[in-house]
Amino acid sequence: MAKLIFKCSYIKSKRSGNFVRYIATRDGVEKFISYVDGRPKSQGLFSDSDEPPVLNRVMKELAAHDGVIFTPIISLRPEDAARLGYDSPKAWQTLLRAHAQTFAQQMGVPLEDLRWVAAFHNEPTHPHCHAVMYSTGRQPYLTRRGIDNIRSALARDIFKQDLMHIYEQQTTHRNDLRHAAKELVRQHGNPMIEDLLQQLAEQLREHRGKKMYAFLSPTAKATVNLVVDELAKDPHIAQLYSLWYEQREAVLSTYASAFPERVALSENDAFKTIKNAVIAEAAKLSFEQHKLSAQQNDVSGVALGSLRLLGQLANIIESDIDNMPAQVQADSKLRLEIAKKKQEQGLKM
Repeated sequence: MAKLIFKCSYIKSKRSGNFVRYIATRDGVEKFISYVDGRPKSQGLFSDSDEPPVLNRVMKELAAHDGVIFTPIISLRPEDAARLGYDSPKAWQTLLRAHAQTFAQQMGVPLEDLRWVAAFHNEPTHPHCHAVMYSTGRQPYLTRRGIDNIRSALARDIFKQDLMHIYEQQTTHRNDLRHAAKELVRQHGNPMIEDLLQQLAEQLREHRGKKMYAFLSPTAKATVNLVVDELAKDPHIAQLYSLWYEQREAVLSTYASAFPERVALSENDAFKTIKNAVIAEAAKLSFEQHKLSAQQNDVSGVALGSLRLLGQLANIIESDIDNMPAQVQADSKLRLEIAKKKQEQGLKM
């Protein structure tokens, strides 16, 4: 079971009043603020403002709204909610405030047009937060990819401490791999890669268009893929690629119950840049072979090219591994920038 469940549907304005009353007053709702005299009209709505929303006013605004009203639900496992502090309305308010830009961006509306209210239901088996979101300007929309992007951003934030521990362990693992790779490169090259680079160099001499993967003939593309497949057999590259998948799956485990099937390196779009690097090496080899007729120079050049490709691929994978924790840090920076802009505009935090 995924650690975080995020769903999002929509309702029409005629139904919005009853829905808001339901999430604000149903049994199990955590009161964000209670009236001093304990009147039964006390309710659990909260919003971007420090002042609690007035339920009747919110219901009237929604009833008068002529547009799409989204109703996201975010749910956690009880043990995670308690451990990470998401067992109070205040924590959920902080989370939704921090990701208001995420919701606005994925809904295709400016941040200043986004309006939302929410309530936290502290259910024993699945504590969850209901939200109601709409735009005062441009009509919002939300695609399946948009929902996935929101789910991913929320999961990275909620479970950031868990993920950072994983990143630290994998950084140590990667550094060990880098040290071992230096010894591996000194020991031997790869004759198969060298032969394939020679073959690709000959194919490129017959090619008249741009020397990029998208513009090559099917035969030349197949040769490029074979080079990448051979590069992936290198023990260092294979371990780095496995580490890359482990890190992605560690993030996915926070909000997905199943992982996509692992694919070969040559089929992974995340590393398609290595294909053009292979072509560049073959094109360079083709030029050198044309310029220099001595076979010894040709052989040394292709061997050096294969080692360069191994180094480039290792750097590409390592860079992508580094990108995930950097994204977590970037989210924090974005929240600070949004907070600063709101203060400059005199908006309440």
